[in-house]
Amino acid sequence: EEEGGEDEAALLAVCEDMLLSCLEIINAAITHSLPRNPHLVYSLIEKQPVFARLRTNPRLQELVENIDSVAVFFSKKVEDGLAPTEHSSVERVVQLIKDASMSWKGHLKMVPDVKFNYEQNETPEEFFTPYMWTQVLQHSGIPWNAQRLRLFETAQ
Repeated sequence: EEEGGEDEAALLAVCEDMLLSCLEIINAAITHSLPRNPHLVYSLIEKQPVFARLRTNPRLQELVENIDSVAVFFSKKVEDGLAPTEHSSVERVVQLIKDASMSWKGHLKMVPDVKFNYEQNETPEEFFTPYMWTQVLQHSGIPWNAQRLRLFETAQ
């Protein structure tokens, strides 16, 4: 029973790390290139309730606060830009977001830039060779007969 608890804790830690990475990527986009990401802003507005549940996690809190700031600002701009009887199509909302992004002067909390490290696998050819041949087969335009194609001798 104790082992199951450790597995669950490890899984939760991995999920939290994954959420942290996703939030860092979103923050990098809204911090450095918000005007070029109106569809991201649209999604942040639409998914505000999802982010609200993450506010209580201390590791995620600053990142979620930045997302909230963007969502609240642009929600208000969209609401103000739509006439009371106007149909709010995605295209119209995205245009309002684009227009409002020109006046965006939001002060987001500075978070460290996202950095990723590439770790070389000991045998990269085990992934890259089959992957590259799959791409060649699917996209080269050459009518390969995949049934008769044998790239490597198989162990017998």
